[in-house]
Amino acid sequence: MPEPTPAMAAPSDDASPAPERPAPGEPVPKDALDPELVSLRPRTQIGLVTSFAVVLFCVVMGIRLRGDFGFAGEGAPTRRAATDVAGGRAESDTHVELAGTLDRLAAIRVRKSRGANGLRLVPMHGTGDRVWVALDGDGWATPHEGTTYRGRLRQLDDLPFADGLRAEVAKLDAPRYVTGEELRRAHRAGDAQLTAIAGDAFTVAPGDEVEVVVVDPTAVTVSASLNARLPSAEAWTEALVTAGLVAPGTAPPETVNRLVRFEVRRPDAFASATAALAQAGLWGARLEPVTRRMRTTWAEAKVGDDGLVVEGATVPWAALDVVAVHAARTVPGDAWVVIEGESPATYWYVRPLYGALVLFGLLFGWALARGIKREFLAPRVPTPAS
Repeated sequence: MPEPTPAMAAPSDDASPAPERPAPGEPVPKDALDPELVSLRPRTQIGLVTSFAVVLFCVVMGIRLRGDFGFAGEGAPTRRAATDVAGGRAESDTHVELAGTLDRLAAIRVRKSRGANGLRLVPMHGTGDRVWVALDGDGWATPHEGTTYRGRLRQLDDLPFADGLRAEVAKLDAPRYVTGEELRRAHRAGDAQLTAIAGDAFTVAPGDEVEVVVVDPTAVTVSASLNARLPSAEAWTEALVTAGLVAPGTAPPETVNRLVRFEVRRPDAFASATAALAQAGLWGARLEPVTRRMRTTWAEAKVGDDGLVVEGATVPWAALDVVAVHAARTVPGDAWVVIEGESPATYWYVRPLYGALVLFGLLFGWALARGIKREFLAPRVPTPAS
C-alpha cells in the first residue's frame, strides 16, 4: 500500500508578499531602502584628485631624474679633448676624462648656504671659459694631483649655480696675459680680439686697463749681509758711501734677518753698481733689479716702432715679455662643467627609484583612467523631476 504524502501546509494569512524591485528611475516609497544606494560588496576606490596628483608627481620626478638615470648607466670615463667639449662635440650627463691646465686666477667659489664649503669652479685654459671644472671647496680635502680630471659632464645652464657663477665672473678682475707682439699686432690692426698666451681668445674694450711690469734700468737694490768685517747697518752705509753708491748722510736702513737693503739710482744701475762693488771689494752684497709697474688703458696706449709708450715712457719691445690686460670676463651660454669626482657608482639608487616611479605612475594612471570612466563616461540613471 503506498505511503500517504504529507499534506501541503495552507498559506498563512500573516505572510506578506516579497517586495517588488522598483524599476530603474522609479520613485522609492517612503521608509523603503533604495537598492541603488545600498552596496553589500565593499569597494576601495582612489579619488580622481589623488590619482592625478600621484601621476603628475611621477612624471615630474621622472623628467628631473632623467639625466641621473642616464649617467647611472655609464661605464668607465671616456677620454675627451677639452677643445671638443668647448666646441659642443660632447653630450651631457656622460662620464668623461679631460686633460688640461686650469686658469686658477679665475677660480670662483659657489656655496649653497653660508658656512657651507661649496664648490670651486675653475676654467680650463684654451677653451675660452667654455669648460669649467668643479672641485671640492673643502680646504681640508685632499689636493688634486695631476692635470687629468674625471667626472660627470653637464651643461652649465642645467645646474642651479649657473646665474651665481656668471654674476661672480662679471665682478672678477683677473688679468689675461698676452705677449708684446700680440699686443702690437692687435693695436696696429685695430683688432679688439686678442689671444692670450694660454690660447684663450678674448675681447678688449677701450677702457680696459693694460699693465706692464718692466725692469727699471736706472735703479737697483743692494742687499748686504752682516759679517765680521761689516757687522752693522752703519758700517755698511759708510762702506757704500766710500764706494760712491750711496750719498753721504744717508741714514742706515733697518736690519731684517741680518740683511740691510739700499736703493741705488744711477744710469745703467746694474752694470755700474756691479763694477763699484767689485772695486771696493764688498763681496757680501748682491744686486737685485727693481721692477716698475706702469698702467694705462687700451685706448690711451700708444704703439711705436721702438716700443710701447706708457705713462710718457717708451718701453722697448724687447723688454715686453708679457703684458697683462684686465679685460672683462663673460661666461658663454654654451658653457660646460665637469663635476670632478662624480661617478656612476654614486648614483646606484637612481635606477631602482626610477623603476618605482614608473610602477607607481602606471598603477595610479590606471586608477585615474577608471575614475574618469566612472565619473564622466558611465551612463547615469535619470531622476524624475520634482
